[in-house]
Amino acid sequence: MITQKQLTLADIFEDCQEIFESDKPQFLTLLENHIDLDEIIEELIFRGFLFKAMAKDGIKSAIIVSSITFGLGHIINLVNGAELLPTFLQIIYATAIGFLFTMLFHKGKCLWPCIITHSVVNSLSVIGVEGTTTEKIISAVILTAVSLGYIALIYKNKKE
Repeated sequence: MITQKQLTLADIFEDCQEIFESDKPQFLTLLENHIDLDEIIEELIFRGFLFKAMAKDGIKSAIIVSSITFGLGHIINLVNGAELLPTFLQIIYATAIGFLFTMLFHKGKCLWPCIITHSVVNSLSVIGVEGTTTEKIISAVILTAVSLGYIALIYKNKKE
């Protein structure tokens, strides 16, 4: 059961405030030049609010729900005219990437690495958008495999 305490932005970013305090001007420049509002909003919703609220009742279920809802959220692209196959592939790899972002947030207790990584992934995923069907499938498989491989590495290091 999710508790009634509302999360604020201060709650979400409290763990990583000191990390960037000493390098604030360079970090703000990075934000201004390379990160869209979409990545910030998505990370706030799926990791900042949803995961953090659900984690109080169970980490595993919070990770799963946050990841799956992040992936399924990309179904909205069908409304915007995207084709079915690329959208289906995006839902699959977005779920895997969502799991990666959730693990980054859970392990690091800071939303900024998720936002930055999300921005990088979005920038690189443009490669898979313009290709043939085969190239789109290959791109989706690579994104999913890299995400799952990195998740396994994080999980392995967490146990040690």
